[in-house]
Amino acid sequence: MTDGVFKDQQQQNCVPLALFADGVNPNKNQTVQKSIWPLIITWITLPQEMRYILGPMMLAGIVPGYGRKEPKSLDPYINVLVDELLSNIECNLYDAYTDAPVNVKIALLQYLCDIPAFSKLLHCSGQAAIRACFFCKDTGVHSSSVNKVLHISNREFLPTDSLFRKDKTLFAKKTEEETGLKGMHPLHRLPYFDRAHQMQPDGMHTLADVISNILDLITGKSDGPKVRQCEKDYNRFKETWLKRPSSSSAICERPSKQAKKSSAETAVPEPTPKAPPLPAAPWLLTKQGVKLADNRAKSVKYPKGFDYTPADHFTRAWTLRTMHGKQQFVTKNIAAWCIRGLLAKPQEETLFNLFEVIKRLTQPSYSTEQLQGLIEDTSTAVVLLERDFPLTLQNITTHLLHHIPEGYEDYGPLYDRWLYPLERANSWVTRQILQHGHEESTVMQTYRIYDWSSHNILSGEILNCSRQTSLCRMAEKVNSIHHQDISTSSTKRFMLQSDDLSILRDNYNSIYNQSYELFDIDPVVTYLKFSHRQDAELKRQIFFSTTEHQTTASRSHDYCVSVLHRTNLRFGTINKIFLHNHQDKAIMWVKLEMFPIPEQSGLFLVTDDRKIDTHIFSFDKISNPVVFALEDNKIWFLNV
Repeated sequence: MTDGVFKDQQQQNCVPLALFADGVNPNKNQTVQKSIWPLIITWITLPQEMRYILGPMMLAGIVPGYGRKEPKSLDPYINVLVDELLSNIECNLYDAYTDAPVNVKIALLQYLCDIPAFSKLLHCSGQAAIRACFFCKDTGVHSSSVNKVLHISNREFLPTDSLFRKDKTLFAKKTEEETGLKGMHPLHRLPYFDRAHQMQPDGMHTLADVISNILDLITGKSDGPKVRQCEKDYNRFKETWLKRPSSSSAICERPSKQAKKSSAETAVPEPTPKAPPLPAAPWLLTKQGVKLADNRAKSVKYPKGFDYTPADHFTRAWTLRTMHGKQQFVTKNIAAWCIRGLLAKPQEETLFNLFEVIKRLTQPSYSTEQLQGLIEDTSTAVVLLERDFPLTLQNITTHLLHHIPEGYEDYGPLYDRWLYPLERANSWVTRQILQHGHEESTVMQTYRIYDWSSHNILSGEILNCSRQTSLCRMAEKVNSIHHQDISTSSTKRFMLQSDDLSILRDNYNSIYNQSYELFDIDPVVTYLKFSHRQDAELKRQIFFSTTEHQTTASRSHDYCVSVLHRTNLRFGTINKIFLHNHQDKAIMWVKLEMFPIPEQSGLFLVTDDRKIDTHIFSFDKISNPVVFALEDNKIWFLNV
C-alpha cells in the first residue's frame, strides 16, 4: 500500500484484484471431452462472505477449447485483459457516497490457480518436472521404479538443530542433512508487482490430493511391486520387499511374431500366472481392517451443512465426492477415528500428527504468534511422512505443504483463499450452456443478464427477493435491511415442570444477582422445533434442532452438543428448545438429555450410549452440533 503499485492511495480508492483460471469440461457426458477456461476476477479487499459470491465475482471471459483439447495458449486472451488493466490502472470514477469524482487505482495482485493453471497462465514448469516447485529451489529425483519424480528434501525445511537432520538410516537420503531452511526466495518479501510475490499454493487441491493419496495407499489401491521396488532402491523397509523368484524357475525367451502367428491355431492358452502376494507392510490396512474402517465410516452422524456423508469410503474412494468433504473427513477427526488401532503404531502416530496439522492449516484465523510454530510443525509432519511411509507419497503436492503456511502472514489463512466458491462458479458456467458448439457465447449472454440483476440487488434497487440466496442475504446486510427473524419454527405454548422451573430460577438468580422465588418464574413457555445461531468465527448460520424434529426432517443430526456443566465437559441431545419471558425479556433455553461423563480415549471422548439425567442451559452456552459415532454401545465424540 505504501511502497507498491498503490503509492499511498487512500485504501477505499484502491481496487486490488485476484485472477482465477481453471479448465472445465462443458459437457455433462464425460466421454465427450472438451475444455474451456473461465477467467474469474475477485476483489481481494471485500469481506470473504461477499468476495466469493457470483456477482461481486466477475466472469471476465471464457477461453474456448481447441477442438476436444485444451486451448494451446491463454496468452491472446490474457493480453486483452492486461491491456484493459493497464488502461485503467489509474482512472477517475464517480463516487455515489460522496457525490463527487474520485481517483481510483486498479491492479491485479494475486493469482488463484492450481498447478496446471499456474503452468499455463504463468509459463511455469508442470507438476511432473524435476524443478516443479514455484516457491523454492527444490530439485526432485526421478524414480524409475514408480516412474515419477520424488521430492525427498523435506528435512531441509526443518530448523538447523533438528534431530531429524542427523538421521542416516530411516530417510531416503542416507546422509546427515546440513543445509539450512530453504523457504521462499528473497523476492517473496518485496511488495512490488511481481510474479513470485503474487503466487501462493492452492490449498484446496493440495490438501485434497494429499488426503486422497494417503487413503489410496493405506487401503492398497496405490500399493504394488513398483512401490516396494522403490523402497528397495533406497534400502528402506526391508520386510516389505518382494521375494526373489526361485532359481529353478526357467526364464523363457519372448517368441517372435512369426512363431506366434504359426502357432495361433494350435497353441493351448496357458493360464496367466498370478502375481505373488505383496508382503505385509506397516502402512497397509488388512482386509478385515478395511472392512472395519468402512463400518466405522458408515456409522458417523454429522450436522447439517456437511459435504461429508457416511459411506464405505475406504473401499469406494469416490464416495468422498467433494474436496470440501475430504477436508471435513480429516479435520473433524473422522478419518483418525476410523483407522485407529488398524496400522502399526509409528504409522498411526504419523498420520494422526499430519491430520492435526491439516486441521490447524484450515483454521479460519490465527494470531501472529501461532504462525512460526505452525510452519515448523507442518514441515515436521511432512518429514515424518517421508520417514514412515513409502516415497511414492513424496510428490509435488506433498512438497507444497511446506509452503502453504509461509504465505499466511502476507495473504491471510486459507479460509480467505479457498477455491471452493470459484469451483462452484465454474459449475454455474457449465449449467448455463444452452447450445453445444457455441458454449462460450451462450454462457456470456446469460452472464450479462445475471450481472445486471446482481447490480440491482446489491445496490438496493430490488428490496424483496423471492428466494433467499446468498446474494440476497448479502444485499440485505449491505443495505441494512432487517426482516422478521424466520430462523425459528414455533409450536404451541406449554407449561414447564417444577424441576425445570427450579433450574430456571437458579439461572436467573445468577444472571440478575437477585433472589427470586419459584412463583416469580412464569411457567408458560413457547417450544421451538429448531433454531439458528450466527457463528462469528465461521461467519455463517449454525442450525440446531430437537431430536423429535430430526427423526423425520433430514439425514443430518443437529441435536448433539457439548456444554461445560459444573466442572466437567458434558454431552447431551437437545430435547426441547424454548423461549422464556422474564422481566420483559425473552431468553432462549435448551433442555438437554445428558450422557454420562465422558472419558478420554486417544484423540477422542467416549461414553456409554445412554441418558442419565436432564438439565436446562442457556442457548448461547451450548456448542455447535458435534460429529459423533456409535460403536459397541458406546458413543464417540469426534470433533470436540
